[in-house]
Amino acid sequence: MDRQAFNLDAAAVSALARRPAPDAGRLDEVLAKASALGGLNVEDAADLLAVEDEEARAGILRAAGDVALRTFGRHRLLFVPLYLTNRCANDCLYCGFRRGAGADRKWLGGEEVESELEALARTGHTRLLIVAGEDRHAAGIEDVSLTIEAARRRGFVEAAVNVAPLAVEDFRRLFDTGASRYQSFQETYHPETYVRVHIGGPKADYAFRLGTMDRAAEAGFRHLGIGTLLGLHDYRFDVLSLLSHAGHLRERWGGGIAVSVSVPRLRPAEGAALTRAPSPVSDDDLLKITAVYRLALPWSPISVSTRELPAMRERLARAGASHFSAGVSTSPGGYARPHPPADVAQFELADHRSLREVVEDMTGEGWIPNLCRRCDEEEAGNAACECQCAPQARGECLARLRERQWAMDGAAR
Repeated sequence: MDRQAFNLDAAAVSALARRPAPDAGRLDEVLAKASALGGLNVEDAADLLAVEDEEARAGILRAAGDVALRTFGRHRLLFVPLYLTNRCANDCLYCGFRRGAGADRKWLGGEEVESELEALARTGHTRLLIVAGEDRHAAGIEDVSLTIEAARRRGFVEAAVNVAPLAVEDFRRLFDTGASRYQSFQETYHPETYVRVHIGGPKADYAFRLGTMDRAAEAGFRHLGIGTLLGLHDYRFDVLSLLSHAGHLRERWGGGIAVSVSVPRLRPAEGAALTRAPSPVSDDDLLKITAVYRLALPWSPISVSTRELPAMRERLARAGASHFSAGVSTSPGGYARPHPPADVAQFELADHRSLREVVEDMTGEGWIPNLCRRCDEEEAGNAACECQCAPQARGECLARLRERQWAMDGAAR
């Protein structure tokens, strides 16, 4: 047992989540602190989350947008998830992959994985997030490792993984294979709510999942992605718990640890038992959450998925989000072939745009969609740098991206 693993003080976080809104002086103090790009502590974040006044909220969003421009510039990084299987041993009430949902299940063989990678590379994707339901027989360590190797052979510059929590030795194998980042969400940090929505399978073990990132860090991972499924429990509690978790990881494992954050909201899913969010999160709430994360973690990537509508994704970009999935299918095999209605998807998409459409829309809004293959080359003009950003932004991308590239790299330095 790892006695130094993250241990949440739920009572203390609950107390912080109930704090009243700060007065104008305290709000100005917190925003001034955030503008120095040194981040915020959990108490500061609790004060911002308590703000409900419309004008004060707008001030928080403006401050977050300013911080994001100073840390990420106009660049917004694009990535794509690759689902290896929708088979899962868990019974999570909110998920379309849950066991016992009664739908046909699929897992990709080696040739099918190659076809998926070819299809994604052909569209221009360069950064991959490998995803699998928790079923060691359908997508075990060997399958994930082979997918990482195949992605590297095809020139993907990132092969991150979002798979079930593992033991240290299994994490080490993924890291040694070339996985660039490990991502896993606690879903909710609230112990009682966690037990209610995870009613069966390995994922029902709250404590084991809570220690996941410490085991990944022990295995060598230095880029860690965390998040909560917003809507399962009071967002103030979960946001503050996540920030506590991020602080723990950096304190325990040192400045070389880079923590990224995702902000998924609960979406309908065919086969899910939970059809409505127990603690709904409004658009305004999600904007505030994203802004608070940006102010508290100025150098950390904040990812938005296709759970959100295009217009909302644009608003989140202006509130500080930096990383966006694009051209997504949550069905295994969904890129190389049109997926029929019978396929099991993890959740219903809200953004159905292709990668090209996302790039065009982002460019139209003044962003620089980042699909660069080697923008971290020592010389930005090197011929090896195959910039795939919007053509009219190419010069700015090659000249500036090295300064703004990957907040996690900046934090590590």
